[in-house]
Amino acid sequence: MKVVVSHPDKQHSPALIRVLHQAGILTQFFTLFAANRIPVEVPALRKRKFGDIPPSRITHFPIYWTLGRVLNWDGYRRMYPWFDQKVGKTLEKYPADIVISYENANAHTFKKAKEQGKITVLDLAAVHHHHYQALYQKYPAYRNILTNESYFKALNEQKKEAYAYTDYWFCLSSYAKKTLIAGGLRPEQIFIINLGTKLDLFQAKPSYRVDDGPLK
Repeated sequence: MKVVVSHPDKQHSPALIRVLHQAGILTQFFTLFAANRIPVEVPALRKRKFGDIPPSRITHFPIYWTLGRVLNWDGYRRMYPWFDQKVGKTLEKYPADIVISYENANAHTFKKAKEQGKITVLDLAAVHHHHYQALYQKYPAYRNILTNESYFKALNEQKKEAYAYTDYWFCLSSYAKKTLIAGGLRPEQIFIINLGTKLDLFQAKPSYRVDDGPLK
């Protein structure tokens, strides 16, 4: 089995590609920028390093990542769709049985993957987009967290297109799984991978100050 992973940014993709590489099944990782591909260590770019993944296993597009940073481009609006197109065009160069990608940058990638007979997996770090819409309508304050309504609808259309080419979903909780099932997915398509933490790194304080102000 061989696996390709695609993510324009990071989220929790470093952990995923690390274990795939250790298992010897990572064919290629696509991202907008990875410090692994730079021959010298640059402290300012340390956050853009993906563990000890060999540079040969990473394809990135540093010019466009730099332009996005300099021009302050919104990744969802401009960089992610472009990245999605680039990955889709390049995908056939790398043999793989499975393609794992992330929301908002995967519609074209998954379409090309299905044309090539590959299995597609959406690693979803959120809930079904219809559930976002319900929250948007029910809680006016939630709109401050999201974006303007017209763009929000356009983004959902992108997600809907990507779902048509998705075979399986990874999600973070049983709550997220319920929203996916409510959105029309079959339970056997969904795998829950709970976020974990090392509990021994944390301990309760003897007491906690309680203010009258809002919880942050």
